[in-house]
Amino acid sequence: MKPKDLAGRASAAFNARDEAALRALWTDDFHFIGPDAESHGADAMLEREHGLWRAFPDVQASLVTVCAGDDVVVMETTMRGTHTGPFALGATDLPPTGKPIVAVFAVHVWFRDGLACRERVYYDRLGFLQQLGVG
Repeated sequence: MKPKDLAGRASAAFNARDEAALRALWTDDFHFIGPDAESHGADAMLEREHGLWRAFPDVQASLVTVCAGDDVVVMETTMRGTHTGPFALGATDLPPTGKPIVAVFAVHVWFRDGLACRERVYYDRLGFLQQLGVG
């Protein structure tokens, strides 16, 4: 897979809750870094996605901007959903608030041997929590 192909494939798989399609995009040692957590391994990344789907069962991602190089892709993605399930905030689960969220993420993904091997995500965490009424 070429970096420019990741954005559409990842977004479609995320929105369809297609675990196999997501897993097929990542190396086994996939490394995720975000403002609130860091994880290693494709299985850990799937658990992150499960957490989002559990907390926001209707969540959908839409691509805004995609810029790709030979071994990296940078995406701006907007996620929309409603907080109707427990959401992990560190060691605490935030009970459902019923509130809608709109969150804009900047995602940088690096590649090795045609698969995504590292991802770094940036977003306005305070703004996200304020939308849920906890920030």
